[in-house]
Amino acid sequence: MKNLFGSRKLRILGIVAVIIIVLAIGSTFYNARMKQQSVIRIGYQPFWSGEANIVAAMRNEKLLEKRGYQPVYVAFLAGPPINEALISGDLDMGLGGDMPTISLMATDFPVKIIASPVKSLRQAIVVDREKADAILDVKDLVGKKVAVAQGSCSHYFLYKVLRLAGVDPKSVDIINMDVKAQPPALMTHRVDAVVNWEPWPTKLEMSGIGKILVEGSFSGFLSVREDFADKNPQAVQAVADSLQEALVYSQKNFNQTCEWVCGETKDNITAIYRAAKTDRIFNLGENIKPDSESLRDLEEKAKFMFDQGLIQKIPNIYEKVDLTFAERAVGSVT
Repeated sequence: MKNLFGSRKLRILGIVAVIIIVLAIGSTFYNARMKQQSVIRIGYQPFWSGEANIVAAMRNEKLLEKRGYQPVYVAFLAGPPINEALISGDLDMGLGGDMPTISLMATDFPVKIIASPVKSLRQAIVVDREKADAILDVKDLVGKKVAVAQGSCSHYFLYKVLRLAGVDPKSVDIINMDVKAQPPALMTHRVDAVVNWEPWPTKLEMSGIGKILVEGSFSGFLSVREDFADKNPQAVQAVADSLQEALVYSQKNFNQTCEWVCGETKDNITAIYRAAKTDRIFNLGENIKPDSESLRDLEEKAKFMFDQGLIQKIPNIYEKVDLTFAERAVGSVT
């Protein structure tokens, strides 16, 4: 009886040990899975004023971390590569200008547009300062070399400006060039003009390298993969809340966010300050919700891009836009 009792005790202890091990393994896998689910991969553009300030506030104030998430911020030079990363699954969401956003929607890729952290940022055609006397008008760009990041908001801007001036884009030597390569190309006179967004126009003017020929403005949007949003609505809401909180922080601590941007881009603080200030998003009371004006602008630009053969179909803007996340964020974050 004593041996039987001892054997039974050992069996019970063995079963308990197995249960503990199974629970420990299950807990490890569960925690690993939860940790993986809390990761959010966000594409952004540090050399894009306004948006860069807001992302800098999100990162430095750890707004997503405070909400229980682990953000991975991935830097890009322009919107089209962000689109590619979204489609390939390397990103969960990304910030891009109006033209890349339209191009993404036109592919029929399942995406939601949930926020607008840029609403009126300046973009411009900037000519070589030494050639400014010979390029006084848009029509003077005929036969000239003009650098622009293909597929970007400035690419659309260049086409629109040329068309409005009655200039056939084919009569201009348009060169595909990323924004970081444009200033050296202009400075060494390899191109006659460049087309880009802030902070580049301000930096080129301040440095004496270029002179603004014509300027306009554009909006920026946050695109989220639909499959990610459907599986992780709370994470998407956390990002919207963080964006709104970062915007309010930037409105109240504008100089600080400019310093953070300069810490990453190594730019001149005065240039970053002047560049970001061109966007009305930093006026108190502005928020991240896409407004009716910016959505109508997207429709107009989509039609223009289709007419120019830049996209194969006109997307239904309002089917892609989901305002609920931004509305909740604006209502809860002040």
